[in-house]
Amino acid sequence: KAIIDIIMSDVSEDTRLSQIQEHLEGLKTALLDGKVALKDLAITKSLTKDPSDYPDKKSLPHVQAALRLNSAGGKRLRSGDTVAYVICEDGSNLAATQRAYHVDEVKESSTLKIDTHYYLAQQLHPVVSRLCDPIDGMDSARVAACLGLDPSHYKSRAHVEEQEDPDTRDEDKFLSCTPLNLSCVCGEPFVLDAPFKGSGKDIIPTLLRCPAD
Repeated sequence: KAIIDIIMSDVSEDTRLSQIQEHLEGLKTALLDGKVALKDLAITKSLTKDPSDYPDKKSLPHVQAALRLNSAGGKRLRSGDTVAYVICEDGSNLAATQRAYHVDEVKESSTLKIDTHYYLAQQLHPVVSRLCDPIDGMDSARVAACLGLDPSHYKSRAHVEEQEDPDTRDEDKFLSCTPLNLSCVCGEPFVLDAPFKGSGKDIIPTLLRCPAD
């Protein structure tokens, strides 16, 4: 939300770019220093059946967390319950989906550590990159650098985009996505359904135009 507020703020492009970079670097530092509250890192998902009834348990982190908590005794999670979990470093080489732990377990453990790389690379980077895509100087690689990730792993994105069908509309690419409902700084609600509005010389990033105009 802070990034959206910066993008929509009435400041110069240079100031906006600087504020985004400073905010991302601050987020990285806070996460690495353990200053981000566990509740802010928790990912929540509901169980549609009892954890033991899922056929693909290993690929579902909330199911893994529920099974682990249930096996420890005490609180038991069932179908309909919401699982709040975090991805941790537990000393194993398992995939992130199999290193999901219920927040209650993490609170009581002295050995489980938050997998900061997972949160930077898988939770923050994809979302921020998409929001900042229309901003010059804030491409995917730059976002990665601000988050302390290797930017060379993200530079190929431009090449991939060049290979896309030029006739494919943005609205067709994201038909399966849930619309992002936002409010302008003036209070006017709007749906962010495309990165740009207008065409030709009149094109402008959607987040830089007030919906009331």
